[in-house]
Amino acid sequence: MNVSFDRIENMLKPTSRKYLMQSVFGGQTCSQIVCKECGTCNNRIEDFTNLSLTVKDIKSMSESLQKQVEGELISDF
Repeated sequence: MNVSFDRIENMLKPTSRKYLMQSVFGGQTCSQIVCKECGTCNNRIEDFTNLSLTVKDIKSMSESLQKQVEGELISDF
């Protein structure tokens, strides 16, 4: 799928429809780091056309999507 999307995007670049694939199939993710001590927040936004979801030991897509947005504690950041 990634190869097909890349090829289609490259074919569309010189046209007026160069953003068609992103507008139809794309989205954005935001990775957020929040300091527990001072509350400082750092956001990183990235475009995507597909998401890699965890499937091992997961019962549903909803559960996998929930894991995608779960926070995690980083102790030595």
